[in-house]
Amino acid sequence: MGAATGSVRVTIFGDEYSVRSDVDQGTTKEVADYVSKKMAETRDTVSSGDKVKIAVLSAMNIAGEL
Repeated sequence: MGAATGSVRVTIFGDEYSVRSDVDQGTTKEVADYVSKKMAETRDTVSSGDKVKIAVLSAMNIAGEL
């Protein structure tokens, strides 16, 4: 990975974040879109609308893909 490319604004599951990364802005946006998609999928499978619970379960699902 190269030097940080600066901040990029992304939206994940309806919340905006400013993200600084060592990868290009396009890749950062793709990752954010992927995380948002996974959170939406998780939301559809759990009874709770708690964003923290959805985020944790989504993180576990993504980690399981590795």
